[in-house]
Amino acid sequence: MKTKKSIITLGEKDCLEMIEKARWKDGVFCPYCKSQEVVKNGWDDSDGVKVQKYMCKHCEKTFNVKTKTIFENSKIPLQKWFTMISLLGTNSILFLSEFLNIAYSNAYRMAKKIRSVISVEEGKRILHGDIELEIDEMYISSGQKGEKNLDRPPRKRGLRANRGRGTFEKDKPAIVTFVDRNTKETMFFVPEHLSGDYVIDKMGGHTDKGSKITTYTDEYKMYSKLESAGYQHKVVNHSFEYANGNIHINNCENRHSLLRPFLVIKRGVSKYNLQSYANLFQFFFNKRLQSHNPVEIVTQAINAIINFLYFLQCLKNQQFLKLFA
Repeated sequence: MKTKKSIITLGEKDCLEMIEKARWKDGVFCPYCKSQEVVKNGWDDSDGVKVQKYMCKHCEKTFNVKTKTIFENSKIPLQKWFTMISLLGTNSILFLSEFLNIAYSNAYRMAKKIRSVISVEEGKRILHGDIELEIDEMYISSGQKGEKNLDRPPRKRGLRANRGRGTFEKDKPAIVTFVDRNTKETMFFVPEHLSGDYVIDKMGGHTDKGSKITTYTDEYKMYSKLESAGYQHKVVNHSFEYANGNIHINNCENRHSLLRPFLVIKRGVSKYNLQSYANLFQFFFNKRLQSHNPVEIVTQAINAIINFLYFLQCLKNQQFLKLFA
């Protein structure tokens, strides 16, 4: 299949080939038992497009390339799914529902599944090699949008959080930002309780063991624990300077300036979903460091979405279980 510049020009057959290439690059295997002892078993053309069916000799179950993915049993054409993926980072669900000519409820469910599965993979991101790590935090007003059982009386005029630093409990959660200066990779974390120990824990879980790590932060007191934890720690005091030579957190400030408008497009995000939205932005930002070709970006998304291991992990996690009901 030739690489095309626009996802919109892809046909259904092209989309199937993209999934097959990503999922079965090492040969066809059964998504139920992982056996490669499979045989062709006719065609499935219920959606108007022929999809090769297979039967596993080991567990005797039938499957096709969409089995055990978020595309399975969907009546929405794959071309619309792929277009949704490529445009989800810069558009609202309402716009996408109108652009794709599908019901808003369908667009909402599609976006939710895409966002949730991508979030699982982005949560596994690891920084490698020698790391020059900028760390900063931003605060955003984010309440309980969409929650039916509120733990507070309804507000009359929406959410208006106080200025300055806030807390998760007071509907102004922090988003902690990591930026590796060497690779430009970016990660976001939404803590329920922000502390120096939380930052150190995330550094340990998302960097290679044995990596030489130099950290750059502002003068916020919680970062003082970094040096006692064994990390080289350089501080810029924002009380009177934005940078002191190469000691700055300007890359983090840049990511914040991009993340805020991304969240504004979504017309309000529940604080309980904020991590998955931040991870979605993280995915698109990091992938565009490698390529601006929408086909390449969607291909990377497919690598996460069609991988049944990620899908099953979402199902086993109670936080994601309701997303696929």
